[in-house]
Amino acid sequence: MPFDKLPHEPTIALRPIKVSIPQAEVDDLQSRLRSTRPFKRTFENSRKDEYHGVNLGWMEEALRIWKDEYSWRDTEKEINSHSNYIADLEHKGHKYQLHFIAFCSERSDAVPIIMTHGWPGSIIEFLPLLRHLQSTYTPSTLPAHIIVPSLIGYGFSGPPPLDATYGNVDQALLQDQLMRGLGFDKYVAQGGDIGGFVTFKMGNVGKGCKAVHLNFCPSDRPEGFHDSTLDETDQALVKRQEETERVNMSYRDEHALKPATIGFACDSDPIALLAWIGEKFLIWTDDDLPIPTILADVSLYWFTQCFSTAMWHYRASYGREEDRNPDDLMTELREVPVGYSQFPKELFPSPAVWVKEKVDLVWHRRHDKGGHFAALEVPDVLWKDVMDFVGQVWKP
Repeated sequence: MPFDKLPHEPTIALRPIKVSIPQAEVDDLQSRLRSTRPFKRTFENSRKDEYHGVNLGWMEEALRIWKDEYSWRDTEKEINSHSNYIADLEHKGHKYQLHFIAFCSERSDAVPIIMTHGWPGSIIEFLPLLRHLQSTYTPSTLPAHIIVPSLIGYGFSGPPPLDATYGNVDQALLQDQLMRGLGFDKYVAQGGDIGGFVTFKMGNVGKGCKAVHLNFCPSDRPEGFHDSTLDETDQALVKRQEETERVNMSYRDEHALKPATIGFACDSDPIALLAWIGEKFLIWTDDDLPIPTILADVSLYWFTQCFSTAMWHYRASYGREEDRNPDDLMTELREVPVGYSQFPKELFPSPAVWVKEKVDLVWHRRHDKGGHFAALEVPDVLWKDVMDFVGQVWKP
């Protein structure tokens, strides 16, 4: 299989895996979908947009496609077309199973890059980017080694501990341990959403992390800053950021304050899962994603029953005071150079001048297309950004 050879002998325990959901579970999902009673039309769900949340027409069409057209086996086949591993790691006295995809180069000067997803994403976010790399390079020309982990509690990774809190710093330390255990003493970290938080923290605490690229870096208005000094584009993006905080973050409070409740709801019913996750893919993107793409991600959550175990970031970052860890937030990053890609339909498309207040920002590019899921929406654009940034900061 091309791009499958790890460049170094690992010093951590690795197990190659093939994803294979039992047919009985695939059949069970189909049975649940086919027994769904008709949706009830309401004033709120009758709109054609997502003003009040996911709308009736989209839910009906998504359910139809999930039942009659979408194939999990096709998604599984694409995942398995890459090298998948489970790394057995230890951290603070606990054992963890960290899943990752390895997409490696044969070049001796290839740059190691770890790319981390967020919520409600998964490794599915990076499949289009890997497709782009497959069509653009050969193993002998690929300029980077790409490692795509599943966050702990997500997908094919194991869950966080039952007897200890877990947060972004913990994930960052695990991923640093992974990269160094794969023989990458120096690497670049890239991420968005929760993956952006984790990547930010890798820049703070990762022994091998030498540069950070973010496509998500929510930043507050600096004290005394006047928005009139921004150009029209950034002023509009600030308004989007403020609108996001006002009307699109109620889910965060539920995840942070009552994660057990929403976990039961979404882990036990595929329609609840589809509505809760599907809404985010509709609202947080520039152009609508194809429904089968969304179903691939929702199906992965369903088959791995990971919704409830994926709530740790929100509780640790935004939960009750006794649950929060201030170190988990994006506070300040001066240890390594930072690159920032700014997409217009990002939830918090903070101006670079704000971002620069808290990071060593050495590279920035603003785009006129793309949203929160850049790797999924505009994979070629994100890839070019990452490589342009790497070309500026990487020191062999």
